[in-house]
Amino acid sequence: MKSHLDPQRVAAARALLEVDEGKHLDVQGPLARHVALGVLRLRGALDAVLEQVGRPMGKLDPEVRVALRIGLFELKRSRTPDHAAVDQAVQLVRRLKAGRASGYVNAVLRKSADIALSDDPLLNHPDWIIERWKGRLGEGTAAWCAELDKPAPLGLAGDFRDLVDARPGPVPGTALLDNAGAVEALPGFDEGTWWVMDPAAAAVADLVPLGRVLDACAAPGGKTLRLLSRGCDVVAIDRSKGRLSRLRQNLKRCGHTIEMHEVDWEAGPVEEPELFDCVLVDAPCTALGTTRRHPEIRWTRQPTDPLAMAIRQERILQNAARHVAPGGTVVYAVCSTEPEEGREVARSLGWPIEEELDTTGHAHMDAHYAARMRRPE
Repeated sequence: MKSHLDPQRVAAARALLEVDEGKHLDVQGPLARHVALGVLRLRGALDAVLEQVGRPMGKLDPEVRVALRIGLFELKRSRTPDHAAVDQAVQLVRRLKAGRASGYVNAVLRKSADIALSDDPLLNHPDWIIERWKGRLGEGTAAWCAELDKPAPLGLAGDFRDLVDARPGPVPGTALLDNAGAVEALPGFDEGTWWVMDPAAAAVADLVPLGRVLDACAAPGGKTLRLLSRGCDVVAIDRSKGRLSRLRQNLKRCGHTIEMHEVDWEAGPVEEPELFDCVLVDAPCTALGTTRRHPEIRWTRQPTDPLAMAIRQERILQNAARHVAPGGTVVYAVCSTEPEEGREVARSLGWPIEEELDTTGHAHMDAHYAARMRRPE
């Protein structure tokens, strides 16, 4: 007798189909998240096996590709019995209205059951990304990609003493928590004693000197909270009411109320700008440095994206930097590995660089680039 199709597998499949359309992964439920994230982290290795016994994946309908990937992932990386994994994949492709391919899915998965997944982590990123990283990381590329294919620990900042399973992070005042589960259920969340923050983001915020700071792209608020915890006087800006609302909620949970404004830096500078000791520009970017926790990004970005983002970033940086007082500093940052939107954008401002940060290749935190630059007197 066939088993009932688990709705969480359907949720995982629909989320993966949205990723194929260029969207961020958005899926709820422990099984759905486990399956969707697992497929995205191991997609290259899964496809290599499936193509050994079936047609090229690019020639299949998206629904068939998703059912095959989920089925093979469960065959190789879950406790689901083999017959149940195949049966669920067949039912899944029917639920996705591609039932004409159910026999094909059944046959390919049965033939794939005895083929081992490759342990080459370079398979699980697009070739264009691997070639870029090899040019900068060399032999370290494979080791870093292997880290990116592991589940990411939860990064924390603040007072996390009540989280007995938290281990120290690589940046002072940060911690890492494995298998955290629902963040909202952890001790101290409701009280606002800590907040979610990757150690790399904390290291970026720590480049900001004490004083009056304009956080120019502040939402969702991790760096804002880090600045406040260090004693900075912060004014926060972001480009939309929705993003500011999220920022306000996070600050309120942690007991802070600060001045906020809605500004789109791409539209131009603020008239009669107030001057600050430092302006932090955590610019929108490709987010290629966060593929450990958001593996969909590696598959949705294109080779032209870093340069396209750099055009926007230069405009944002130039406009926000007009708020820096003479002799003050600007800290420019992106959560990206790519120099076009990191180092090269920072240099486009033409100010002397005092300090740089690049966490690309670090095994225990995301890849961020940041530069602190001083405005000439």
